[in-house]
Amino acid sequence: MESLIANALLYAAGFDVWDGFASRLDGLFSEHPDDPELLDLEWTTDKKEAALHAVSLIKTIRLNTDRFGGALMTALGREYQKNVSDLQAFSRKAYDIWKNLPSDISAVEPFHILSYAGDPLSWDDEVQCRSLFQKAFCFYGK
Repeated sequence: MESLIANALLYAAGFDVWDGFASRLDGLFSEHPDDPELLDLEWTTDKKEAALHAVSLIKTIRLNTDRFGGALMTALGREYQKNVSDLQAFSRKAYDIWKNLPSDISAVEPFHILSYAGDPLSWDDEVQCRSLFQKAFCFYGK
């Protein structure tokens, strides 16, 4: 469930990760066909609605924070490699992800980095911005 929610957060923030989200949802539903939340997600036809519903689960289910963080930072790191030329847009999306995290998760590293990693761009320090993102991506040793 952690990787599904991670992909949902990325999709809701504007990253093009629908295929990864849908694939993970299909896999989870195959493993747990009686899970009502997964069934609701499977039956939702609107992509944005499905992603937002999955994001809302972060507040109602018990997440393994390390597994979730690893999934989120790995997926975000992949998107960083794709969007490396537009660091400002990437930073805004990362901030949007951070805003959707519960306070008990958003206040700790590496999640908290997402709230301020783009700040150095306001004084044209792209190197520091990239360094902060790399720190977040590498937090779980991947």
